[in-house]
Amino acid sequence: MLVVGSWPAVQSGLDPLSARHAQLTVKRTRIRFALPKVRQIEQAVAELRPAWLLLADGLDDDSVAMLMAAGRAVDPELRIAMLGAPGDVERCLRWTRRSCSVYLVNSATAERVVRCIRLSCNFQLVVVDECFYEAARRAHIDPISPLTPRERDVLRLLRRGLRNAEMARELNVTESTVEFHVRHLLEKFAARNRTEVIERAIRSGL
Repeated sequence: MLVVGSWPAVQSGLDPLSARHAQLTVKRTRIRFALPKVRQIEQAVAELRPAWLLLADGLDDDSVAMLMAAGRAVDPELRIAMLGAPGDVERCLRWTRRSCSVYLVNSATAERVVRCIRLSCNFQLVVVDECFYEAARRAHIDPISPLTPRERDVLRLLRRGLRNAEMARELNVTESTVEFHVRHLLEKFAARNRTEVIERAIRSGL
């Protein structure tokens, strides 16, 4: 794992002058550090071939986008993890929608980060720290993109409590088509289930 940015839970125990050259091993995962510069990231990814790039604290969105692009230009399969301030739910949502696979609070320990990246790898999950998840659930969340006319039809029928088969008959489409639209509604509203889709659609005035 290649780390860029400030990670106090780990770097506080390292000499600041040598931190970027340090190599830690946590649960058989090697952790190396790099400066937040495009050339540094390109070289480190090319030489070390890390599976993960951890964009730690203290990086603005432009820097995150630039460093992520630099790493993936060398290795398109490079996976992204991020650390963020516990109150910044919008940033968490923004980057998990933009291919960040693990997003944890900036006080996370190395052991916790390693456990979460393994969980993400093993089960192909996006792993988000509970503090962000709970805050996002309570927040007013608009869909990340406008609903299509068909998605609006499916949402209307969801509110009536219809099942997929019933919606398919009502709309004169296949059940798999309904499942496709329901899945998109779940993604657009960042919802875990149909009830949350309906709740968040109501909050959004839809």
